[in-house]
Amino acid sequence: MSSQDKNAITNNKQEDSSSKDNTQLIFRINMIAYVVLMVIFYGIFVIYAVIPGISTWLSN
Repeated sequence: MSSQDKNAITNNKQEDSSSKDNTQLIFRINMIAYVVLMVIFYGIFVIYAVIPGISTWLSN
């Protein structure tokens, strides 16, 4: 086994670890984006559905 083969193996290991970090980062960004979208969606839902319902319920 030559030194070039050993270098190729260590390079492959480094690439694997960096790609795993990238997938974790993408997963984290997706989770944050999902939470933000859900918060916006529920905010719009509360503004357009819950508040008019409460105001009509209070006026009755």
